Amino acid sequence: MDGDSPWSAGSPYPALSLYAAAMAYVEAAVVVYLRALYHPAGFFFPLEPIPLGMALTELGREAATILMIAALALLSRGSRREQFAAFVYVFGVWDIFYYAWLKVLIGWPKGLLDPDVLFLIPAPWVGPVLAPMLVSSLLIALAWVLRPPWPRRSAPAAGRVEWALLLGGAALVLWTFIRPNLRLLSPQMTVVYPERYAWEVFSAGWLMGAGAIMRLVFK
Repeated sequence: MDGDSPWSAGSPYPALSLYAAAMAYVEAAVVVYLRALYHPAGFFFPLEPIPLGMALTELGREAATILMIAALALLSRGSRREQFAAFVYVFGVWDIFYYAWLKVLIGWPKGLLDPDVLFLIPAPWVGPVLAPMLVSSLLIALAWVLRPPWPRRSAPAAGRVEWALLLGGAALVLWTFIRPNLRLLSPQMTVVYPERYAWEVFSAGWLMGAGAIMRLVFK
């Protein structure tokens, strides 16, 4: 392979991609089991609560998943910035492959606008499948800017403006996910989906993140 390829020897991206795809399969398999147990007739909102013990187990599993990604990032070689890039890269690839595996295993989602439960901490996150996939595309792009896969390209340093855009955009996006169920402090409560997803707020947050990445690209 060409020495400038992102998949050349010494690049972390092949191993990170393989890990993310494999972990996504494990995640998808768990969801297949949960849906067979608790939603055999189909996955529809509002979602009735599952038994407390199972809900707490699921919360722990999600926390453990984030810790696994963080541990892998810390084990990757490089500066803190490069380790952060590894974290967001794995998270982004994992999320995209998660939906790809679900499609292979159970034929879901039927479409990119299908509603889904995205995460459970600190309250249930809900949104259309397309939303986390768009976020994942930004995370992968951000990783490649902060930790360029081409060895001969130097990484730009993110300044206050870039971080303000990234954090502000993330806050807006997370608000669209968490807002419908923010009142849920107990895993025993019913999870609801909004009548209309706040695409305008999501778009503003996504564009802020994209703007930060573009500023870094042209630095």
